[in-house]
Amino acid sequence: MASHVNPVYEYRRPADLDAPAVRHPVIVIGAGPVGLVAAIDLAQRGVPVVVLDEDCTVNVGSRAICYAKRTLEILDRLGCGERVAQKGVQWHVGRVYFRDAQAYQFDLLPEAGHRRPAFVNLQQYHFEEALVDRARETGVDLRWCHEVVGVLPRDDAVDVEIRTPDGTYRLEAQWLIAADGARSTVRRLMGLDTEGKVFRDRFLIADIRMRSDFPAERRFWFAFGGSAMLGHCAICAARYLAGNGVSIHPHAKGSGTHPTVPLGRRGRSAGRTAAAGLARPHMIGRRRVSVRSASHGRACR
Repeated sequence: MASHVNPVYEYRRPADLDAPAVRHPVIVIGAGPVGLVAAIDLAQRGVPVVVLDEDCTVNVGSRAICYAKRTLEILDRLGCGERVAQKGVQWHVGRVYFRDAQAYQFDLLPEAGHRRPAFVNLQQYHFEEALVDRARETGVDLRWCHEVVGVLPRDDAVDVEIRTPDGTYRLEAQWLIAADGARSTVRRLMGLDTEGKVFRDRFLIADIRMRSDFPAERRFWFAFGGSAMLGHCAICAARYLAGNGVSIHPHAKGSGTHPTVPLGRRGRSAGRTAAAGLARPHMIGRRRVSVRSASHGRACR
């Protein structure tokens, strides 16, 4: 179903397997957007960074798909804003429809002269690939297939135990950054709970390739009854959801769309999308939305 082939980053046997534990100024756990951005920022300031990730590729499917102007400005400072802006679809106009009638329109960047657009739509795996490339350029020590299995805080450092295909070894860090996701191994090992809210709605994020003459702008369609709405959604590529009683909120583009679809209790096979003849599914994944923060933290140096 997916037409994007994720890169496979090379695992390299660490020299630390045959040596005593080496102390590093900063170790980052997790090579996702948060971990990579932190590593790049530190590296540009002259701080040596080691990034450990248990996988050997970027995210499969999209969680983050829309990046605001301020985010692009931060990426400019990190040296990869242009790559993201040029790879993604830029937009600033949004329209809201009830069935086939426009109910509202907004412009997030009405004045000219800005370096960056109001928003860029881009699949998360492309975003992460740009960050990986930039991390390499800044000299970040990226270690793939390195799984953290133990964390022991001490007065002046943190001991980190890492498992690799060639065995287990230890490192020391003056500072340890846990960026290993919602189910963080590091937070669990250190007893750092998160508090917040998990929304009951389920969402399906579909990266879809399609041909259309729509301008690059964000469009939302709302309708009651799901199936009735689909008949009015001119760029709707999610026909496989018909009958589920769902609504769809597409992001219209000149060359494609990345709709976000709140799901009913039953999902449908993506195969019906291709059968509809409107678009070809690029990547589809189910997500739940949660807003969480750490109830407390620990500083080790």
